[in-house]
Amino acid sequence: MTTPEINVIMSQIVGIVAEEGGQLCHAAIAAREFKKPTILIVRGATKLIKTGDLIELDANNGIVRKL
Repeated sequence: MTTPEINVIMSQIVGIVAEEGGQLCHAAIAAREFKKPTILIVRGATKLIKTGDLIELDANNGIVRKL
């Protein structure tokens, strides 16, 4: 989940993966505004992806892969 405070670091973010959300959630709106690839409703993302993990994000096909 994202909060408005994330807007400060959006220039450093490459993409967003979130467990919850929809077209009008903050993550989706911020991603469109800052032109960042985003995949929402990824069950278990916070358990599977840890800080420092490298992931591949294919937002066109809805694929998140841990490298």
